[in-house]
Amino acid sequence: MTLSTRARKEAGFGLVELLIAMTVMVVGITAIVAAMSSGIVAVKRAADESTAAAVADRQMEGHRKVRFAAITPTCPATSPSSADCFVSNTVAGPDGHSYRVDNAIRWKCAVGTLGGTVASPTCTPTTAALPAKLITIVVLDLATSPAKELFRETSTFDQATG
Repeated sequence: MTLSTRARKEAGFGLVELLIAMTVMVVGITAIVAAMSSGIVAVKRAADESTAAAVADRQMEGHRKVRFAAITPTCPATSPSSADCFVSNTVAGPDGHSYRVDNAIRWKCAVGTLGGTVASPTCTPTTAALPAKLITIVVLDLATSPAKELFRETSTFDQATG
């Protein structure tokens, strides 16, 4: 059989083959679009978390630059020293969006147990241990309902810091 005879006998793609080829292409293109969409969501989430980390670091650095006595909890002096004292405010991030920043300040003892009040905490049974302040900063995204936690940072401050 010559090439020209063979070419005449070839009927080409039929409708079934064409539909199968198109279905395979649609599945492939859908997978690519889904992967791109997932990537975009991941990049957005990473950008939000990175911005929240910058906001939390800026807030924590504000605590680090003042003396120990200036880091004051804003709760009643008669409340137990183990109670968290919260300061909450809304700040603008480097990306221009608003974030809620919660500061929780709690007294802690490295040795012994904490006693007394917020105004006058003590560590017992030893008098050698001085109470320290544990500060936790939580950054929340106000664009979501309910507000979604994006970043959390904790640091301990003791009286040796000034």
